[in-house]
Amino acid sequence: PLDSTILSLREMLNEAVTPILLECLEPPDISTIDRSFQSLHASNFISDPTDEGEITPLGSLVVSLGIDLTLGAFVGLGIQFGVAAEAIELAAILSSPKSPWAISSPMYHDTDTFNEIVSKTFVSRCFFDGGLFSEPLAISNLLHDYSKCKDRNQFCWKHGVSAPRMRHLSGTVESLKRRVAECLNVRAEVLEMKDPPRSMAHAKINILRILQIWLFYDTMIVHNPSKRKIDSVNGAISIPLDGPPIGRDHLAQVLDAKRHPHEISSRGKVVQQGHFDPENLLLEDRADYFQTFEIRFLSYVLEKNVGFSFYFVGTSLKIFVPADIWERPEPESAKLRKGIIGKIPVNIKEVSYIQNTGGGNQRGRRGRACGAWHPLSEDSLLASDSALPLRRVFVLSGQLTKSQAKEFTRHVDLEITNRINSINSILSCKITQSRKNVLFSMASSGEYHDISNTDLSDLFAAPVTSFPSTSTMKQCVNFPSVKSNVSEDGASNNHPLIEDSPEGARLLSVLASERRRDNFIRFSDVSNGQSHDDLKFIDVNLPKAFSINGSRWKQKDGGGMVFVPENCVPVAAIPTNDRMELFCCCANTLDLRGGACRVEGITMLPPGRLFIGLALLCFGINPKTGLPINMFDIIEHAGEEKKEAGDLNHVVQSALSWIYEKDKLPFFQQEQTLVLEALDFHCECMELGETLECQPAKIMALCALFDGVDGPSSMAAWDGYDLSLKAAMASVRSKSIRQTTNRRINNAIDSNEGRLSEATAADSMANNNHHEEQPHPSPTAAKSMAKDESSSKLTFACVGCRAIFTKWNTLLQHREKCCPDTRPSRKSRKKSIALANELGANHSSTTSLLASKSEDDKAKAKETDQPKNGDLGSKTLWVCLSCEEMFEKRKQCDKHIKKCSFGLVKQTKPKMMYVCERCNKMFETSKTCRSHMKGCRKDSIVTDAVPKKVKKRKPKNA
Repeated sequence: PLDSTILSLREMLNEAVTPILLECLEPPDISTIDRSFQSLHASNFISDPTDEGEITPLGSLVVSLGIDLTLGAFVGLGIQFGVAAEAIELAAILSSPKSPWAISSPMYHDTDTFNEIVSKTFVSRCFFDGGLFSEPLAISNLLHDYSKCKDRNQFCWKHGVSAPRMRHLSGTVESLKRRVAECLNVRAEVLEMKDPPRSMAHAKINILRILQIWLFYDTMIVHNPSKRKIDSVNGAISIPLDGPPIGRDHLAQVLDAKRHPHEISSRGKVVQQGHFDPENLLLEDRADYFQTFEIRFLSYVLEKNVGFSFYFVGTSLKIFVPADIWERPEPESAKLRKGIIGKIPVNIKEVSYIQNTGGGNQRGRRGRACGAWHPLSEDSLLASDSALPLRRVFVLSGQLTKSQAKEFTRHVDLEITNRINSINSILSCKITQSRKNVLFSMASSGEYHDISNTDLSDLFAAPVTSFPSTSTMKQCVNFPSVKSNVSEDGASNNHPLIEDSPEGARLLSVLASERRRDNFIRFSDVSNGQSHDDLKFIDVNLPKAFSINGSRWKQKDGGGMVFVPENCVPVAAIPTNDRMELFCCCANTLDLRGGACRVEGITMLPPGRLFIGLALLCFGINPKTGLPINMFDIIEHAGEEKKEAGDLNHVVQSALSWIYEKDKLPFFQQEQTLVLEALDFHCECMELGETLECQPAKIMALCALFDGVDGPSSMAAWDGYDLSLKAAMASVRSKSIRQTTNRRINNAIDSNEGRLSEATAADSMANNNHHEEQPHPSPTAAKSMAKDESSSKLTFACVGCRAIFTKWNTLLQHREKCCPDTRPSRKSRKKSIALANELGANHSSTTSLLASKSEDDKAKAKETDQPKNGDLGSKTLWVCLSCEEMFEKRKQCDKHIKKCSFGLVKQTKPKMMYVCERCNKMFETSKTCRSHMKGCRKDSIVTDAVPKKVKKRKPKNA
């Protein structure tokens, strides 16, 4: 804050500010003031680190923008390195206090809402990030799509974005562009981004990363790969889960099956034991009871979509396999049949079950899983709708000994569960009868989980007493590798920054990390059909390796703990190559107690230390210590002779030792040359000065230095990199339309004059013939003829320019431009008709005059751009005072004034002016203009030129 205060006072007062600060009620320490001067001088805001230093152009720009000094320096560096428009937008984004995406909190939102917000916003962040791994660049992509969409409210809802914050952010960006344009005296349209970051050239994106390293080098964070222990094979990743077993319906609450393909693999099973009163078996025949039990058991299996199920009643076995699994093509069906038929003797039959129609009483068992399906019969087929779902099931039955039963159960656990991919879940039941109770044991494995007490009571058609379930289930969520989308050639995301894990795996990591201290995901247990108020929850823990906060990120200089926003693409990255060392630069930092800090505005840098080390050396920062480099230590190595000799001082050795500290590899001559070139670049930039102009030579040098450093992508300069803002303004400026406007008016006058001359000639001939054939009428006859003439067709003439019109309203519109002082009345109407009749009577001479001189007038018009007579000769034009460009419409003139870079004057009221169409000179009064027109080109016909009214406007403030 003191740096900004000193710079603002220095700009306003233009005198020493130290005495003013010392006279405050609570004056700062003199040492603090000296440190502020040193900081301002290091940032090139003042020319000398004392009170006598003059403010530089960069300092004046930062003060006038009214933003943070570091972000103002970012704008200045962006102008010098050819990325002015991009730097302005990123500076506005980084100055925003909140992210535009919706904010979630487990303390405020319920489980379903929290999971929905986190999932939706993270998917949206990944979409707009586009492989750049940068939070401000992702917001820039978001702003680009936001400005192009038709329905902005629908756009914000679709992508999980706050509409008020988006409007505020968009306004902030436009406001900062206008302020920069005013300071640089250029048009605001020059500072518009042509392409979003996802379509930018790779060199431009890397220069934006380098500029962020230069300005935020003291807040960089690093991800230590030794703390990450995640198994990944060829891009595929497996996440082990610790907790109660879950199914696909639980993961569907947070993952999209199409966007996040995944599979659940399970090992072990869940066992539920209990008993029920044997009196229920005595109420009906034993055979009838187990026949109805088979229907209820199979209905439950079909409703829960269990792939393989069986139950034992004593030594009697019945196996149920859906037809879509039993009839699968080889080799899966062969494995299943061989594993059953080859092991035990069974009888096979096929049955069909139809789903409940939903009509009638749906309470109790009929409305739950054990009553949802029933066997297909002729009566049910006739009574039901043919559109109801129909399932075919193969039933295998047989009698086994105790040893065969144990062998079969073990075979199912080992072979069928793990080796047949089409079977995703297995359910088994064993019923034994004792003297007091009927005991049962239910075992489920795969994606299936335990059975509720309500379903157990429905299954056995009796109240049951169940014991706590025992589980040996170990589940994993497997995500296959997904190829990254490759954009058009030359785009920044053509080659992703890193090979990241699938988006679904990162989303689970974000959901677990959002729970702050506990790394778990909470799902709503919707499998039991409970109401929303009585819903139970399932908490599943993820390994600590997937926790984003904690010891995962550290400060680059000092090693302090860093707290990052969990729902952020750069910090949530899980590279498939776990040996990579990741660095990020952070724009916003908040220091916490104990040396920790909280960061925002994160941008990931190319992996490895070479890119970061060279960028810091180009800015004069030692990458090992994080301190500025003394110029006396590197000035002796600025020449080409020292590079070839390979004589290294302690600065070069320190930089190379930091770059290869982790790899523990020897130094190569190529890397030594790059380090020396980076130091030379810094020396040349020190002589650059503080001028806010594009430096094409420095851009080319920076591109050549970093070419191939961050991978196979080329660092070739983009088109128009050498175009300064003034040159860009000249290229974007629309052509002067004074000549084009006059040309359009003249062409319109020519065409209109031709039509008027033909119409006038025809009327004159008709009038002459009429006068020759008819005798002079009497007064009464004249009145009747006048009525007939008025009822048929009249002509009207303008008193000022004597132009003839066929309609009175057209004449009135013309007189508003030609003779604004006259008012329409009955007398003026009669005068117009009389003048038109007089002109019509003498029209033969006028027509011959126009016909004889038409060719000469056209030739003179082409040579001198002289306008013709007629309705268009007095057309109103609007003129910009700054550049004297004329427009036919007021809106066009207003739009031009807003973009005119030279019109920096106060707005005034429009003033009526008259312009001579021969020489385009403007006058305040019509008399002055007419007197000028008499002496302007006397050799031409005076009546052909008419003073043209022009409303002259002064431009608005830019």
